[in-house]
Amino acid sequence: MSKTSIEWSEKVWNPVTGCDKVSPGCDNCYALTMSNRNQHNPKVGDKYAGTTHKVGERGKLAWTGKINLIESALGYPLTVKKPSLIFVNSMSDLFHDDVPFEFIDKVFTVMALCDWHTYQILTKRPDRMAAYFRNKKYIEISKGEDAERVSAKIYFPFPNVWLMTSVEDQKRADERISYLLQCPAAVRGLSIEPLLEAIDLKFPTLREAHEEAAGMALEGMFFGMNGINPSSKTGNGIHWIICGGESGPGARPMHPDWVRSIRDQCKAANVPFFFKQLSKNDLYLPEIDYKDYDKFPKDLQIRQWPNSR
Repeated sequence: MSKTSIEWSEKVWNPVTGCDKVSPGCDNCYALTMSNRNQHNPKVGDKYAGTTHKVGERGKLAWTGKINLIESALGYPLTVKKPSLIFVNSMSDLFHDDVPFEFIDKVFTVMALCDWHTYQILTKRPDRMAAYFRNKKYIEISKGEDAERVSAKIYFPFPNVWLMTSVEDQKRADERISYLLQCPAAVRGLSIEPLLEAIDLKFPTLREAHEEAAGMALEGMFFGMNGINPSSKTGNGIHWIICGGESGPGARPMHPDWVRSIRDQCKAANVPFFFKQLSKNDLYLPEIDYKDYDKFPKDLQIRQWPNSR
C-alpha cells in the first residue's frame, strides 16, 4: 500500500492487478501505462506479470486480459495504524469478471477487520458488484487467539466502505447508475472522470430501468428525487460526485459548461460535488494548468466531501 497524489484519496491498495477495456473512459487508462512499467520493475514485476503487451505494427500498449490476485497484498491495511482514506484497486477493478467472489470476500474481510480505515471502491462493472451483494448479507470474521477467539458477522453496509462507479458519458450513466443503487454502502458515489460529454443525471428512464433490474420500487433511492439521507447509514441514492477531465497523452477536451451542469444538478439534489481537474489538452481553457486548482474558474473551485467523511 502506498501514498497517492489522487486528490480525493490518501493511499492506494492493490490486491488485484490486470484489467481490460470496457468503455470509452478506458481509452487513455493510466493504470495500463503504469502496469506495463511495473511489469518490468524487478521489485514488483511479479505482481504485474503478463497483464500488458504491445499489439500491431506500431506496438500499441494493451491489456492482455490476465488478472493477478495478490494474496500477499491482502494484509497491507493491517500494517497502517493511522486511519486513512484508501482507494481499493487503483490499478484494476475489484469486480472484474475474473476476480472470484471468494477473493472479493477476502478483501471485505480485511476491510471489516481494519475498520479504522475508510475504503473507496470504484468499478466500471457495477452490474457485477450488484450481483455480488444480491445474495450476500454479511461477512464473517474472527478475532483473537485460540480460546479467546471471537467470531462475528459484520452486516452490509459497512460504515467504512464507499462504493462508486465510473460514468464518463450519457450511455454509461444510463447503464451503470441503476446497478450502483442496488448496492448497500455507507456512501454511493459517481466518478465522472473523464467527463467526455454533457450528462443529464435526472434520467426520466432510470426509474423504470432500476425497477426492472432490481424487481423493486425505486422510491427513496434516486438522489435526483429525494437527495441524501444523512441520518441513515445506508443513505438513499447517490451521496457524492467526483468530476474531472482527462490527464496524460491523448487527453480528450472537456467543456467547462459540462462540469457546471453536473455541479448545478448536484446543488439542486443536495449532493456533495468534488471537482478534481481540467483536461490536460483543454481546448476551452488552454491558458490554465489542468491541475492548478487555484487557477480554475472560481465557480469550479469546489471540493466537497460526503457526510460520512
